Amino acid sequence: MKIFTKLLLIIGCLSIFSLVLVGSFSFTSTEETLQEQIGSAQKIQAESMMGTIDRLLYERYLYIQDIANATPFKNILTNNQGQYKLARQRLREYASVTGPWDTLDIVNTNGEILIASDVGGGNAAEHSYEKNAFAIALSGQVYYSDVIIGHQGRPT
Repeated sequence: MKIFTKLLLIIGCLSIFSLVLVGSFSFTSTEETLQEQIGSAQKIQAESMMGTIDRLLYERYLYIQDIANATPFKNILTNNQGQYKLARQRLREYASVTGPWDTLDIVNTNGEILIASDVGGGNAAEHSYEKNAFAIALSGQVYYSDVIIGHQGRPT
């Protein structure tokens, strides 16, 4: 081999080695910064998502308070059956306007479903996933659960 070819081969190998060395050095020096930036972006996104969920839950809570304070429902619970038709109509309206409810039920203290936004009925305390919610609601506390996939396949 000629000296020029050997020299060119050595320079080529050294330049490839130096490029690999510079590339690995720049990666290791910026890796921590990139991790911090990604972590910061994920934190901001998570906080935003939690804020959205909190607002949504609070909005649903206010809707439930409005529904609970509606006069037709109070009348049904005090055995004034004269407004049953109005109360049933109002409950269906609330169910479609206030949120993604599988069903909204007006339940007395015995667990009997007096009015339902769907064609349900029966006793709310009989359903295993509603027992805990029913007991807590009767004690006057606010209860919320994880997402429950209802019988219609929608989260409730």
